Amino acid sequence: MRTHAPIPLRALAVALTALLLGGLALMLMPQPARAAASQFTLAGTHGVGEVSRTAVVDDARQRVYVTVDSSADGTPRGQIAWFDMQTGAPSAEVIDLPKAAPSDIVLSADGRSLYVSHSRTGTISVVDLDSAGHDVREIAGVPALPSGMVEDRDTGLLYVYDSSALTRVNPATGEVSAPVAISTERYPLIKDAVYDATNHMIWIAEGRAKVITGYSTITSTWVDSLAFPVSALVVDGAPVGGRAAALAMDEELGELHIAVSPTLTDSWDRSKVVSLRVADGRFVGSPIEVGENVYEMEVDPTTHEVFTTDGFSNAVSVISPDTWTAQQAVDFTAAGVTGGTGSGNADTWGLGVGAGGSRIFVTHPYTDRLSELVRSGDIVEPTRRAVTPGQEAEPEPPAENSPWEGPAAPEPGDAPAGATSVDDGGLAWAVNDYMLAWSPRPLGATTRENAEFAFADGAGWVDPATGAADLVWRDGIFVQHYPGLAPEVSTILGNPRLQIAADGTGSLSFDVAWRVTGSLASDGYRRVTLATFSNAEVSRDGDRLTMTATPEFAGRALELDGRTYPDSYPADFVQWLDPQLRPWWLTTGAAMDAEKVPLPFSVTATVPADAGEAADGGADGGAADGGVDGAADGAADGTDGAADGTAVGGADGAADGSGAAGSGAAGSGADGSDAATGAHGTAGSGDSAPASAAAPAPASASSAELAATGAPVGPWAGVATALLLTGALVLGGRAARRSAR
Repeated sequence: MRTHAPIPLRALAVALTALLLGGLALMLMPQPARAAASQFTLAGTHGVGEVSRTAVVDDARQRVYVTVDSSADGTPRGQIAWFDMQTGAPSAEVIDLPKAAPSDIVLSADGRSLYVSHSRTGTISVVDLDSAGHDVREIAGVPALPSGMVEDRDTGLLYVYDSSALTRVNPATGEVSAPVAISTERYPLIKDAVYDATNHMIWIAEGRAKVITGYSTITSTWVDSLAFPVSALVVDGAPVGGRAAALAMDEELGELHIAVSPTLTDSWDRSKVVSLRVADGRFVGSPIEVGENVYEMEVDPTTHEVFTTDGFSNAVSVISPDTWTAQQAVDFTAAGVTGGTGSGNADTWGLGVGAGGSRIFVTHPYTDRLSELVRSGDIVEPTRRAVTPGQEAEPEPPAENSPWEGPAAPEPGDAPAGATSVDDGGLAWAVNDYMLAWSPRPLGATTRENAEFAFADGAGWVDPATGAADLVWRDGIFVQHYPGLAPEVSTILGNPRLQIAADGTGSLSFDVAWRVTGSLASDGYRRVTLATFSNAEVSRDGDRLTMTATPEFAGRALELDGRTYPDSYPADFVQWLDPQLRPWWLTTGAAMDAEKVPLPFSVTATVPADAGEAADGGADGGAADGGVDGAADGAADGTDGAADGTAVGGADGAADGSGAAGSGAAGSGADGSDAATGAHGTAGSGDSAPASAAAPAPASASSAELAATGAPVGPWAGVATALLLTGALVLGGRAARRSAR
C-alpha cells in the first residue's frame, strides 16, 4: 500500500488562499462580451395556411407576412396570411391575390407595399398596405418562372430574376424592362440575389459558373468583369468547392456572406459560409460550417448575426460575429416540429428577422406552419477578420497626381473699394463620409491628407469692412466610385469658388463632369453649386484668417420625378447629374443616408490685421479689425461683439458717438480698442451691441480675448470649478480628521 507524506496545514492554507484569490481575480477581470451557449428558444409553432414557403417581417405593423397557395374549395388561389407579433397568433384576416402560386414576397423599403411574384403566370401582385382594404394590382410581363425578387432600396425599383436574367420593374408605373442577361453560361443558374446600398449593386450567385457577379443599378448593366470565384477559393491548401446557394449582405461591415452548398461531385455534406469584403473584392476569414442544404440566409443588422435555414438538417444555424463560429439555434426535429432529416423530411425554409434581432421566424411549407424563435443574451461586438491568405495584394496608388484637364478656373468678381487682395487662400474639405467608400484622388496640385482634400494658392479678395469675399482655386478631385465594381462610374469636381455676401451667406461652387458608362456621360463640365451655408465662423491668428462653415443639407427638400426627397445638396448640382447618380446626394431611406451629410469645410487666407483702416482715420470708420473680425467674428458669436466694445476698448467705443461700439464686432477687447481708433469706430455690419453697455470687470475682457483665439471658455471654467471643489473637499477632510484627534 502506497502512502503519501502529510501536507503541512500552513502550506495548505496558503494554497487555498491563492486559489481563492486567483478565482476572485478571474471573476473581477474584465471579460469581452461573448454569446451564451444557446441564446434562442422556440417560442411556438403556428398554422398559417397552405404551402407557406416565404416570409417577411413588417416591424412597423408588427406582422409577419407569409404567402399561401390555397386550394380549400378545390380552386387554387394565392393569398397572404400574417402572424400578429403583438398577440402571438395568426390573424384570421387574409389578403386575396389575383393569381395562384405565389412564390416570393418582398416588403418595400418604405413599408407601404408588398410585392408578390407568381409562378407560371408572368405577373407580380402589388399590395397597398396603406389602403383600408389592402388594394391589389397586377403588373404583367415578368419572368414566368421567377426564382426571386430584390428591391433597389434607393430608387424603389424591383428586380425579378429567373435562372438566367434580371427584369427591372417600376412598381409605381408598371413599366417592365427587357431581361438583362447576367451570365455567358449556356445554361445559367441564378441561385440568389441581394441589394448592396453602399455600392448600388445587386450581388448575384451564379451557380453554374460558381461565381459571385454583380448588376450595377447605376449603369443598369451586368458588370461582366465581376466574377469572384467562390468555389475556386483555396483555403488551407484546398478549394472551397460547391456552388453559391444563398446570399446575405451586412451593410455596416461591408461584407457579403455566401452560403455554399455541395454539388454531386463534392465529398462533404454540410453547407459552408464564406464572406467577401466588397470594398476591395477580397474574401475574409475562413469558411464556417452550418447545416445541410441552406435554403435562405439573413443578416441581423443590429447584432450582425448570420442566420441560415438548413433544409436537410431541419434546423436554424446562427453565426456569432465575435468568434465567427456557428451553432444550432434550434433543431426542429428534436423540438418535435419536423419528422427527421434528409431530403425526404426537409421542411425548414423561409426566414424572417425582426428589428433588433430578438425574434426570428421560420416557415415549414410542407406542414403549413410558422415557428417563432426568441433571442436572449448580450449583443456582442463584431470582430474584423483578416483577409483570407493567398489573394492578390492591393494595387499601389499612383506616385503622382494626374493633371487637371478640365476648364480654366473662373476669375473672381470685381473687388469693392477697400477690399484686400488674397493670393494664398487655402481650402480643405472632405465633402462627406460617403467619400470613404469610394476611391477619390487629387488632380493637379490638389493634395489629400487622410480623408480631406486641400486646395492651395486661392486668389481673390476679402472685404474687411463687410466680411464679403470671393476666392477661386484651381485643379480638382477625380472620384471613381467603384473602381473594381463599375470602373467607369465617376464624378470630377474642380476649380472651387467661394463667394460670401455681406450678410454672411455664401456658396461653394465647382466645375463638375460625370460618367456612367462609355456612352453615357455629361456633355463637358458645368459650374454648379455644391454647398451653401449661412453659419460661417471666423477666427484670427495675427494676419492669418480662418473660416469654417457647415454646408446646408437637412430640411432642404427636392422633388425629382414625382418624389420628394427631404434632404439634399443644392438642386442645380443634383439635377446636373445623371438620375442614376443622384441618390448619393439625397436622403433616400437607404442604410448609408447618414454618410451623405456634407462635412464642414475650412478656408484660410492672409488678411493684415490693419487692413481696411482709413488713412484719415475719420468718417468711413477706421475699422482695424472691425470688418472681417467684426462682421465675421461677431457673426460667429454675438457676445464677442459686446465684449469688443467694452472691457479694454469699451469706453472708447462708447465715446465715439456712433452708438455702435459692439456692432457684432471683433472678437476681443483689443480689437475693440483698434476699432475705436478711427474716431467714429463703427465696427462693422454684425448684430449691434449697445455702446452704452457698462464696462465689465477685466475678467470679462479675458474671456473675450480667449474666445477670439477660438478656444472654448465654458469647458475650462467647468474644469476650474471642479478643481476648486476638489481642493475644498480635500482640505475640509483633513480639517475634520485633525479635529477628530
